[in-house]
Amino acid sequence: MSEAFVGEIRMFAGNYAPENWAFCDGSLMPISNFQVLYSLLGTLYGGNGSTNFGLPDYRGRLPVGQGAGTGLTPRTLTQKFGVETVTMRPENTAPHTHGFMVSAQDATSPIPSPAATANSMTFGKFPGAGIITGLYSAGTGTSVTVAMNPQFLDSALTPSGGATTPHSNLMGSLAINYIICLVGLYPTRQQ
Repeated sequence: MSEAFVGEIRMFAGNYAPENWAFCDGSLMPISNFQVLYSLLGTLYGGNGSTNFGLPDYRGRLPVGQGAGTGLTPRTLTQKFGVETVTMRPENTAPHTHGFMVSAQDATSPIPSPAATANSMTFGKFPGAGIITGLYSAGTGTSVTVAMNPQFLDSALTPSGGATTPHSNLMGSLAINYIICLVGLYPTRQQ
């Protein structure tokens, strides 16, 4: 690799960190071995500041530029944000309508009445009571005609519905290693 600045972070497709580089996995590093890197990072990413300091942890995270772009939320150095899943709640959805049409039609539906008797052993025998008779009276089925005359409706509010089960909030991604330079050129400030 070309000479890199101490603290420089790169993507690396290998399954090991090259010499003088380390994975950005939140590891604690001894200050005594990496004083130059500690002078740049301090305890921004963890550590106690007396014997060790932490490396950035990019496992499962994406880097985002510090600051605020036009119309974007300000982000500060080391700030973590975002979640893998979200739960939609009724208050997260806007009220909306769906148009539908109905037409006026007559409908006839028979509504049967029970026509059964209990003058037999079919229903059983209670001890010492004899046969049950006349429990139900004979009847006839009837039908009722209901005239349905709904008005034309062009829309109606749709109530919020559905489950409040969390769902994935991730864009299509490919996991790769982020590595940080431990030993290299010191990045001097511009004058």
